[in-house]
Amino acid sequence: GCWALLWEQDPSLKRALLAVATVLAVQGVSSFLNMWFKACSRFGALSILSTVAGGAYLTGVLFVAFWGFAGLTTAYVLIQVLIACASLLMDHEKLRLGFSFSAWIRSMTTGGPLFLVGVSALLFMTVDRAVVIGALGFSDMGFYSVANMFFFPIQTLLASAAVVLAPAAYEHYGAHGREGIERFF
Repeated sequence: GCWALLWEQDPSLKRALLAVATVLAVQGVSSFLNMWFKACSRFGALSILSTVAGGAYLTGVLFVAFWGFAGLTTAYVLIQVLIACASLLMDHEKLRLGFSFSAWIRSMTTGGPLFLVGVSALLFMTVDRAVVIGALGFSDMGFYSVANMFFFPIQTLLASAAVVLAPAAYEHYGAHGREGIERFF
């Protein structure tokens, strides 16, 4: 965002950089509340938010059709702002946050390995494209990207099922141990 404001001269690139900076800031709010709703098993709220997001993305297509790249960047920001605002409105419990250093340490010691796995997977998914370009060229990178697009819906479906099942599975495990998980599944 600062780069776009201070040094970038191309107006389209400046708009895109500002859009990305805004979206990253706004997505932090909605992503956190999304996790909060999952942790509280508030899947009704998540369903409503998914419907709002789906409608917003469909409307965003009209922005692109009428205004091209400017419409894309504008829709991208507006959609994320809408999702964040809807998430805040759905937070009926009005989550109050504070920072606890000891809780942060406990979270990092237990969740640190999971964080490292996530970062490693992200790096692997990013580096694979560079390796394909280096080894095979840009045209084969296009084929590789198309192949990945076909597997994305399957990956999303499995990830969505895991998100819905995980809180109940954790609850069964906490209450009954391994037998609770076996009965749950």
